[in-house]
Amino acid sequence: MGWKMNLRGTVLTSYVVILFCLKGAAASNRNIHGVLGGSAFLDIANLKEQQQILKWLLGKTLIARMKMSDSKPTYSLPCMCELYPNGTLRLDNLTQKQDGQYTVEMHDSEGNVLTEDINLHILENISQPRIKWTCSTKTVTCEVKRQKKPTFQLSQNTEGGKMKEPKFVNDTWTAEWRVKNISGKFKCIVSEEVLKRTTEQQVNCSGLDMFLILTIAGGAIVFVIFVAVLIYCIRKKRSQRRQARGRNFSFCYLVTVSLSTN
Repeated sequence: MGWKMNLRGTVLTSYVVILFCLKGAAASNRNIHGVLGGSAFLDIANLKEQQQILKWLLGKTLIARMKMSDSKPTYSLPCMCELYPNGTLRLDNLTQKQDGQYTVEMHDSEGNVLTEDINLHILENISQPRIKWTCSTKTVTCEVKRQKKPTFQLSQNTEGGKMKEPKFVNDTWTAEWRVKNISGKFKCIVSEEVLKRTTEQQVNCSGLDMFLILTIAGGAIVFVIFVAVLIYCIRKKRSQRRQARGRNFSFCYLVTVSLSTN
């Protein structure tokens, strides 16, 4: 008899728990990504026709409220947002302050509340990466302008190489890659979460590096100028010596003539 009563109690408890979960069940957390300055749409997966009142909250802060019968929302906070008749909440001009967990509460006429949670992740947009290279050092770099550190992937169609840890200078992240054969097509992929940017560049270093050519040419020009100045100085010095000797000879000649005359 005791075990029958325990069984009935267990069944009754399970029924109450199931009934409670059905009335106040929360859907599994969903993840939505938005871009800074862009827009995000938070939709409802389990909106029922019998729902009377709809509420959207960010954490515990009420954002918008709407009676489903008249579809006229009221907003508790001044925000760049709009609540549609189907319950979807649109957020515009996204900022980092809007990053977080959003909860929608759906109230029916019997006082039951159904909730759903949505995690909104605000990401910084990724600009188009740029590939640069230096033939003399066999170095390829990929750079992108943004504040938060992204993930870099550098690849070449001929062989692999070793990429150094990206550096952040002047609001720009730069990844450097040393390779054995620098000629070929290079691809750079910069990503974070769901954002991704790709750029490709054909590199040809079969001849001398332009920087090296300019360096050699500049050195040659400086050397020629140095030699020309040196020759000019030597000639001027010799000319001055000849003029000095000529003046001394004229003076000695005049003194000799004067003594012989006397």
